Amino acid sequence: MLLMEGVVRAMYRAVDDGPQHLIPDQVYEVVIHLGDIHHVFPAGSRLEVDITSSNFPRRARNTNSGNEMLANDTEADICIATNVIHHSPDYSSFIVLPCRPHRSERHDYS
Repeated sequence: MLLMEGVVRAMYRAVDDGPQHLIPDQVYEVVIHLGDIHHVFPAGSRLEVDITSSNFPRRARNTNSGNEMLANDTEADICIATNVIHHSPDYSSFIVLPCRPHRSERHDYS
């Protein structure tokens, strides 16, 4: 069951700095905000996270050409992308899941 979807084009990872091309074999931080969904996961649940270069036709096509969004790319511009998620002491990857306090730990301020 899809709970939430977040989209960040790596080229636009630093919103205030404008488009920045990726350099092969260099590691970049990309933050994807998913918003608040207020979903309760029972103990023992597992989450699946999918990282992809495209979600066409749901999202605008990404040809991985390095051209700006919605460019008039042709079939010749399409490139295969390699997505790598790093997880090491130098490059940590993580998901933040805020937890609601257990009922016995909540305060009643009414």
